[in-house]
Amino acid sequence: VLLLADKEALTAEVAQHAATLDALSVGLSADTTSLDRAMTALHMYEAREAIEEVDEALARMEPDRAGPPLTAMRRVIQDAATS
Repeated sequence: VLLLADKEALTAEVAQHAATLDALSVGLSADTTSLDRAMTALHMYEAREAIEEVDEALARMEPDRAGPPLTAMRRVIQDAATS
């Protein structure tokens, strides 16, 4: 359950970084904007990597130990991530 909460938080973080990156891409003239844009892209990449690690951990979990509630939550998060 903690992994699912982590994944949800990381997914929100990726969305926030993507929005920041889009906003910073509007004004490309300032040098600081380029640095901010690069740092935001790096943070977004790191958050996506963390999401992949959570997904791998969830995949390694034994279905019998996870139980029906975890399986249902996993489906909800996967559906939300793909939409």
